Amino acid sequence: MNPETPVVLIADANVLIDLAKAGALHLLRLLADHGVADIRIPRCVYEEARREVPEHSLLALGVTVLPVSLETTFEAGKIENDHLSRQDKVVAVLALRHQGEVWTNDKPLHHYCRAKNIGVHFEFEILVRLCFEGHLSNAALVEVAARVESTNTMMRDLKLVELLKKKLKMKE
Repeated sequence: MNPETPVVLIADANVLIDLAKAGALHLLRLLADHGVADIRIPRCVYEEARREVPEHSLLALGVTVLPVSLETTFEAGKIENDHLSRQDKVVAVLALRHQGEVWTNDKPLHHYCRAKNIGVHFEFEILVRLCFEGHLSNAALVEVAARVESTNTMMRDLKLVELLKKKLKMKE
């Protein structure tokens, strides 16, 4: 991995679950192979997704499952924010420690990261980079988004495909 590749921590198990259900986990490998992101996921977040995504699959895709030390857990416990889960706080600590960015669908964590100057990505934002850099076609990413919408009502309610097409500047 290129040392200039940004570390991106998956903070929301639904990111993995959505990609798995859409048959699109290979996009994680593309992020790594093209130096877009060094994807890592804290063990406490991964545990929520392990039924859908076996750990050996993640490792084969270039994703690192990070152990969470007692020191990290203790530091996370010091964060005073009732809107963040324990896992959110762990991710925030790890993002600061690894000078990383966060990939989540969670609004309170988005707000916290922005307030602490931690880079943060919602669902498909980081995947759009693959399109912009020519590693994935816009149509392929929109197809994945449509499959995610078909299994995740929150993404359907957000009109993920419509938002993605706007971001990619695609015509209807």
